[in-house]
Amino acid sequence: VTPDDVVFLLPDVLRHRLILSFSGKAKQWTADKVIDKLIQLVPVPLDSEG
Repeated sequence: VTPDDVVFLLPDVLRHRLILSFSGKAKQWTADKVIDKLIQLVPVPLDSEG
């Protein structure tokens, strides 16, 4: 499994596990928006080749 595989599968794995707060819903956040933001903010580790 490569880091790119994890990034690719992350939305499908996490989407159903996130429960948005009232504040998050009021700001029109969705689970997909939260996951996209996490992917942007958390650096993807380099694989062993590079």
